[in-house]
Amino acid sequence: MIRKLRGRLAEHFRANLLLMGIITLCFIGGIVYGSFTVSNLAPVEKGELREYVESFLKSFKDMNVNTALLARKAVLMNLKTLFYIWFLGLTVVGVPLILFTVFMRGFILGFTVAFLVREQAVAGVLLTILSLLPQNLLFIPSLLVGATTALSFSLLLVRGRRARETVGLPRRLAVYTGLMLILTSAGFLAGLIEAYISPAGIKLISLYLF
Repeated sequence: MIRKLRGRLAEHFRANLLLMGIITLCFIGGIVYGSFTVSNLAPVEKGELREYVESFLKSFKDMNVNTALLARKAVLMNLKTLFYIWFLGLTVVGVPLILFTVFMRGFILGFTVAFLVREQAVAGVLLTILSLLPQNLLFIPSLLVGATTALSFSLLLVRGRRARETVGLPRRLAVYTGLMLILTSAGFLAGLIEAYISPAGIKLISLYLF
């Protein structure tokens, strides 16, 4: 059973290698654009953001984090994102929206990392490593795979509508949904990491650097 599943996954990745490349480039483009946006911020905007981050970090050492509540919010956010991508894959107009969703995720990550590193120096690098990297190492690959799968299914619907072919569509829909459900487990774990591990890294930095 496991060997059969691995074979199907390998076949799926080979068949969608080009789409995976497009999705990855879209994500990287978002990161690059987010980084450039930080450079183009007005000095006043940079100052306000810097003051907010420093104030947050200084107060975080004495803050009691409700990890259960944070876990619910983080997990729900990740699952909503994956559900949204799954839903877009069911529509014939989902292609640009899927690409835009991936681009924006990259933009947010690129902007955050670039701002922290440029404005907080060593503390920014440590914040990136300890508070952003752990959950994103798990969630970003699942996002890219999910977006690729959704894009592939959306294009299948477009081709099917043009050719008026629906043969095998229910089975492909079941496979598509099953794979997205598997990816939600990564989103769930990433949310738990964000709630239970990342705050510890932030508190460590706030204690020793602020």
